[in-house]
Amino acid sequence: MLNVLLVLAGVAVFITAAIAVGGAVNRTGAQPPPVVLQLDDAVDWIADRLPYEVAAEISHGDVRSVLLWQLDYFETIGLARPHGAELGGESVPADHLEVVADEDAAVDYAMERAAAERSDISPLHVVCVLDLQMQYLRSIGAVGVEADPDGPA
Repeated sequence: MLNVLLVLAGVAVFITAAIAVGGAVNRTGAQPPPVVLQLDDAVDWIADRLPYEVAAEISHGDVRSVLLWQLDYFETIGLARPHGAELGGESVPADHLEVVADEDAAVDYAMERAAAERSDISPLHVVCVLDLQMQYLRSIGAVGVEADPDGPA
């Protein structure tokens, strides 16, 4: 009799575990994989695509600086975690789901930082790097389509 109860208990534990694991697998399988910005990859990708005139005037370090300034801007408006690597999706708190990054404000922010650091990075450099950065973020799936400026219908 004791053996029968142990077998039934074992079967019950197995079924419970199978249901729990199956449910977790289904939930995570439906979610897209997280997108993590790898700064070194972004710098290389952008530097390889800069117009010749711009690439001749700025270094990989300058590209990195502009990207870090943009990530700082994202953090100030609530689109990035403090470490500045995860953008959007579940990493954004619920009260920030309606936050939209303004490209002009990002350029202004980067230019203010360049001036504060007495950098030789010009507005043209910033615009080229940030434009390519948005292309890079789209290519890795970190950002999607542009938000409707009038909001949801």
